[in-house]
Amino acid sequence: MRKVATIMGIPISIDIPAGGDMIFIESFAIFSEIDNRFSTYKHNSEVSNFNKGVVSLEKCSDSFKKVYETCEQFKKETNGYFDAFYNKKYDPSGYVKGYAIDQVANYLKQKGYNEFLINAGGDIVAYSNSGKTWKIGVTNPIDTKKILAHLEVDSIAIATSGTYERGDHIIDPITDKKPVFFKSVTIFGPSIVIADVYATVIFAMGERGLELLQQIPGYSCIYVDRNNELKQLLSSK
Repeated sequence: MRKVATIMGIPISIDIPAGGDMIFIESFAIFSEIDNRFSTYKHNSEVSNFNKGVVSLEKCSDSFKKVYETCEQFKKETNGYFDAFYNKKYDPSGYVKGYAIDQVANYLKQKGYNEFLINAGGDIVAYSNSGKTWKIGVTNPIDTKKILAHLEVDSIAIATSGTYERGDHIIDPITDKKPVFFKSVTIFGPSIVIADVYATVIFAMGERGLELLQQIPGYSCIYVDRNNELKQLLSSK
């Protein structure tokens, strides 16, 4: 069974072959709760109140503090290329989508579901420990009606960064300019959080970002560069 909802301003689909209505309601409710807490577009979200000075970090919720700390850690690991602050405003959206997918995936596992696929705006977690395989297509950024790659997997996390759907929304935080080396970057690996963060980081860094990815065992990459050439970088282990 598949259900679709628009949350966080993006379409989110959840496939649970053995799922009933209630598990979908509960799963989408997790996405909504995270969106209500971390959206920069909602006037009374915790992020908005934090940015307005209504609430200090010490007074924020435990989940807010955890996300804040994790974003700071990613900033250190990427030498500042992942930064949840922009123009002195806290905006963890580059982390929160992957975090939300991960939270729902963990919830479904805790509930005993052994087959599901979550797709939030093109970022995907596929899971199966029953022998089922999922067929997944990665969009071609040059022609979005075509598929860049076909995958048949049991369990995987996939995240893509690019400008072909949302326009030039990624900024190199070091130069404050729009990155131009890639047209799209797709990361594959075990964690959607890491895949999502590093897809954005590599897109922002350009070719040097590929060297950074090779330091993280278990993650591979396919990308289209500015010359429309399709290339891949396999996991270091």
